[in-house]
Amino acid sequence: MTSQSNRGSGRGTNNSSPGGRVVYSTDDGGDLRRALKDIKLDSENVGAPEPTQPSSSKPKGPRIRVWLDTKKRRGKAVTIAGEFAHNPQTIAEIARRLKTLCGAGGTVEGREVVIQGDHRDKITEHLTREGYRVDVKK
Repeated sequence: MTSQSNRGSGRGTNNSSPGGRVVYSTDDGGDLRRALKDIKLDSENVGAPEPTQPSSSKPKGPRIRVWLDTKKRRGKAVTIAGEFAHNPQTIAEIARRLKTLCGAGGTVEGREVVIQGDHRDKITEHLTREGYRVDVKK
């Protein structure tokens, strides 16, 4: 068998050839593994952000009220998140995110975001994560 017959199969190739690399080795790789471990330890200690403890108190952001409404809507339920103290563009962006989260339609009416359907739990959870203090009217 000649060396040309082994060229296409990838077996029996010479690792000392230029551009050849070791794909698998049974060596323990002690020096390399120790060096990588030392690098990981150094990067963990230097410049790493300190872990933040979740606060047991309520969020300190703006207060938002969330409630379910069916009045003047022919019996259809909508979830309203109101009392936003933002500019209209920010309220429109919040409405877009809430509509996407709930998978429902909705609109902005003044300083309130109206979402079709009963999504009080989802909206409350999302706004709390965003840093708002949420009051839910059941």
